[in-house]
Amino acid sequence: MKSHMWSILAVLVCVGLAWTIRAEEGDVPVEEGGEMPTNPIVFWEIASHDAEKSVDFLREVFDWNIEFDERVGFYIVSTGQPASGLAGGVFTLKKARLPFLTIYIQVDDIDSKVKQIEKFGGHIVEPPSEIPGGSRICLFNEPSGVTLAMIERAAGN
Repeated sequence: MKSHMWSILAVLVCVGLAWTIRAEEGDVPVEEGGEMPTNPIVFWEIASHDAEKSVDFLREVFDWNIEFDERVGFYIVSTGQPASGLAGGVFTLKKARLPFLTIYIQVDDIDSKVKQIEKFGGHIVEPPSEIPGGSRICLFNEPSGVTLAMIERAAGN
């Protein structure tokens, strides 16, 4: 079980790094008028048994720009300009396990959201942890068991 949790943490660190890089490059979607919506979805990831096969499929079917990013060690997916698309990532699972999709929600106060998640019947899978760059991430299940993630940007980002 501990190796499973380390795998999750490694994935979260990679995704957090990718998201931080996108934010620094100004590639995080904003609403018309230049303001971020409250608690927006800012990133998604597909964990696949064969990332290259998944990437080829997404390129062919949806004509998405997908490039391998050496800095984070997985594919970064661009679905359009920040105003019209939400970027994501694709990576190959390291351990035998079912593929999954994770959606990342940006929050201002991750600790407060953890309390709300627990109060309203959710479960914290991986508690808030800092990633390189100072942002914090947390993996949780909503009451029916669907796994989602939160990210709190580092001060100044």
